[in-house]
Amino acid sequence: MDNIPNGNGSIGEEAPSLQQFHNEFSQINDSKEAEDVAYVEKNEGRDVALLRESTLQKEHETGLTERERENLEIGNMLVEEFPDAFKESLDKNGNKIFTTSLFAVQWQGLIYEQLLENSKGVELNDNIKEIAKKIEDGTSSQGKTLLQYLVNNQGGVHVSKYGIALGHSRGFDIDDKRNYVNYEESLKVFSEGELQTFFETLKFLDKVGKIRKELEQKKKEQKMTIDSYRSLAQQIKNNPANGNS
Repeated sequence: MDNIPNGNGSIGEEAPSLQQFHNEFSQINDSKEAEDVAYVEKNEGRDVALLRESTLQKEHETGLTERERENLEIGNMLVEEFPDAFKESLDKNGNKIFTTSLFAVQWQGLIYEQLLENSKGVELNDNIKEIAKKIEDGTSSQGKTLLQYLVNNQGGVHVSKYGIALGHSRGFDIDDKRNYVNYEESLKVFSEGELQTFFETLKFLDKVGKIRKELEQKKKEQKMTIDSYRSLAQQIKNNPANGNS
């Protein structure tokens, strides 16, 4: 059953919280929801943050269906356990979407840019081959299709309150709820064996995501700043060996 009894005893959406969404100073009462909006503003800007705030307020006031709430809890759990495997975004209605796949963690970029040591690249390639073989062997058609998208370099697995959607990197409409219809019950489509493969694959993607993050941080640290330009200029200016002293 998707819905639970509301405050009037009828079957409908989850009963709204008694606490107001905003306080008398127009601040968000719930600390987690306030942090959510602040995070979006920091990374996406004020306009997107206002959209997210509006969505959270609507959910707070009208409630979520039982399935939507469970799907959100699943998405949040996955991101907490495998944070670097996912890319977070918002659809046009301000709903959170968590996306993962080889494409999402920019696996091909690591290879093409030759950012991995040869031994590390070989090891990770062997890992993904083992996972791909496990996916091919012994999974149901529905579970297999979803797992294949995880190791796809051209698409992704998208998790939201609507469930799970599969889509290619081009032409996929992340806002269309119809894309989630085959996996409305999220992880419930998996058998126990498929769930194990799913989590093993997320563990691998999380590892790749961590490597990508570390390499990007290293590149930032190596980037020349005004101070480093000035330091180099002064070294050359003050070195008698360069002449013109």
